Amino acid sequence: MRKLFVGGGLTAVAAGALILGAAIPAQAAQPGQMTVSTTRVASGGSITVSGTGCVANGKPVSVDVGVSGGQWGDHLDTVTPKADGTWSTTASLSAYQDGALAIVATCDLYTSSFRYDAKSIFLGDSSKWYDTNSAFSKTQLDSFFAKAKSDAGLKLSTSTVTPGESLTVSVPDDAGYFSGESVEVWAHSTPVLLGTLTAAADGSVSGTVAIPSTLPAGSHTVYLIGVMSGTSTSVPLAVSTSASDISGSVPGAATDLVAQTTPSNGFAIAGIAAGVAGLGLLAAAGVQFARRRREQQNH
Repeated sequence: MRKLFVGGGLTAVAAGALILGAAIPAQAAQPGQMTVSTTRVASGGSITVSGTGCVANGKPVSVDVGVSGGQWGDHLDTVTPKADGTWSTTASLSAYQDGALAIVATCDLYTSSFRYDAKSIFLGDSSKWYDTNSAFSKTQLDSFFAKAKSDAGLKLSTSTVTPGESLTVSVPDDAGYFSGESVEVWAHSTPVLLGTLTAAADGSVSGTVAIPSTLPAGSHTVYLIGVMSGTSTSVPLAVSTSASDISGSVPGAATDLVAQTTPSNGFAIAGIAAGVAGLGLLAAAGVQFARRRREQQNH
């Protein structure tokens, strides 16, 4: 019984059941987890896929494992789980081109079935990555950076950060990300992977990443790139070396002098303000004292 894997999800078609007119098993809740031996596989290499929870009242069941990427996919293997519902298989990826892929699997319980959460992997030469934790090669990322949409509603918690601070990003459900896919967050003038988030069921993305201490001050762009959908969105970000450094502020943005001062300068400004206020009070007191003396002399 062969199953077809297409796009970001997995579509299971039980050919025999269709021929016999039987109903396709209903979708059940996922009681187990799927794991992969590695998320980075050398060109032409193999990957081991394992899982748990595929058991139905002690009866024999099966797991169909496939690979998915972009708008194409294929079946890798059909596995019979052990009595406790665990299973494992090793499959060659020699037939697939380098790039981002996803390993997908469905547990067929005959009367029902469930899909495991997909696992994103990268097939190719690790020397061609900006970051070995990324699913994309340099060439792929450069393409995503170039075609990123700047009008997709991507928002940041702040437009200016200092290294070591946290940054919250969010993008609405109509931006084009797949449900449940991994979404890489990049900062770019020099590409730096800030972290990986997971898209919600409706395709929206939200989460917090840390700004590394090594990220240079100046103007940058934040990119969110979907590992399975290839959706890329962007928004500007300024990085300053300290709270007093306004060189990295967004062009045209108003500058709050009090907020931009260092602690010592802040005390200086506060001291000047207090001094000015004090002089004002002394002057007012002097006027009041002179007025009282004139009144006393007149009486």
